[in-house]
Amino acid sequence: MHNKDIDAYLSEFQCQDEFWQIEKTLKSERQKNSPWSIHFYITRGSTEKEAVKIINEKRRKLQEKRKGSLSPASAYFWREKGLSIDDAIQRAEEWKKSIGKLPTKAALIEKYGEKEGIRKWDEYKEKIANRENKALDNLVSSGYSIEEARIIRSMKKGNTLAPFFCWESYKTYRKAVDFVTHLMWVSKGRDYEDRKNNKTLDHQFSCYGGWVEKVSPFVVGSIYNLEWLDKKENERKGTYCSKAKDQLLKEYTENSDNEIRQGSDIWEQINEIINANC
Repeated sequence: MHNKDIDAYLSEFQCQDEFWQIEKTLKSERQKNSPWSIHFYITRGSTEKEAVKIINEKRRKLQEKRKGSLSPASAYFWREKGLSIDDAIQRAEEWKKSIGKLPTKAALIEKYGEKEGIRKWDEYKEKIANRENKALDNLVSSGYSIEEARIIRSMKKGNTLAPFFCWESYKTYRKAVDFVTHLMWVSKGRDYEDRKNNKTLDHQFSCYGGWVEKVSPFVVGSIYNLEWLDKKENERKGTYCSKAKDQLLKEYTENSDNEIRQGSDIWEQINEIINANC
């Protein structure tokens, strides 16, 4: 959405050295507040050796959590159950064959003819929708909101990101914002019609603005900062902001109905991945 390089802006205002010196200082300060940084534990009384041990233990627990969500289509899933490498690969292939190849509308029409193929395609979509609705209903019955349930389903079906420190660079910050933005889009059930109308999902207070002003990716990627914008208009907008930072922060902090509630288990899971520390 915002493709202009940071260095181009810094060069334009001739402030590269000052910016990166400040950024270096801020990075050092942020490390002291990051549970994934050795500095975090050293500044709290641990030795460097103890800090390394604590971080490795956190990584081990996170890896175990991720392994628990592996699909039976993965050989790793069966390796965790004690099978040998060869048996795990074979079992994964058997599982994939047992559920059959996912159909496409075109393939069904080609095989059964247009009328019957479309009927089978509609039948397949309804079956998948019913399965998804049942999973969402179970999560809602467990106490989650419908938005939270959609986020959980999306994270379970997608590939979980490896942990990364979002304040390390603009690239990692943007990665965090895009991840949160995707989850916000999912939480509202997605609006494919807007996409068909050549529109793009825009951050009103820009991602670059969020990086410079150190605004949480949870805020910049939140539903209060998103709008559908004509693709060409979005390109012209670039890194400029159509919403003030103070207005965005006010809407975000004063609204008690955020899709990802700070302190919730979902917030903790996402914050563990993107390590936003905010």
